[in-house]
Amino acid sequence: MKPSTKKAAKKKHCSQDECKLEAVNSGFCRLHYLANWKRMRLNEHIKAERRLNAYVDRLAKKYPEDYMARLKETLEDDDKFKQAVQELELENENEGETEREFIEKFERNVKGED
Repeated sequence: MKPSTKKAAKKKHCSQDECKLEAVNSGFCRLHYLANWKRMRLNEHIKAERRLNAYVDRLAKKYPEDYMARLKETLEDDDKFKQAVQELELENENEGETEREFIEKFERNVKGED
């Protein structure tokens, strides 16, 4: 019988101090993942807010006040907001794709938290 040439995959241990269980999700074992779930969701939410604020800051620097006033009026309704963005032609060929992707990812994160 030949010895196996493949190395055994090293099991990662839980990130929690003094826990020797195998990491299952996000670097934690099942027990500590559940214990830290609320904190992790809060951190994700804070990061999403920071990304949104950075996006809004980029828009504010890039476009004049009348564009921003028009966008503020449409923030309550997603459909009106998307229509206003299209009417104002805010999306460029290069940057529009990344901003559109960012908005889609942000919406998925926010909807996932509800």
